[in-house]
Amino acid sequence: MDYKQIDKDIKDLRKYPEYIVEYARLEFNESMLARLKHLGMSVEELADKSGVSTDCLLGYNDISLDQMAAAAAALGSKLVIDLD
Repeated sequence: MDYKQIDKDIKDLRKYPEYIVEYARLEFNESMLARLKHLGMSVEELADKSGVSTDCLLGYNDISLDQMAAAAAALGSKLVIDLD
């Protein structure tokens, strides 16, 4: 596998805002699922506690920044945006 080419392709993709948004949603989703597992909480419980629909939490519908913050707060976490 050519990792240098993969790194170049990723850097090229970062020029597109829609890629950055989708990547942020994916990162959030992965972190949220790990936190749910750690807490022994279901997605349905998080939806009830945060007021965010399960469809948004599971990635079936686009989740907004406000919804991400609400879900993070319901998990006892904070939403951090890292600009690297």
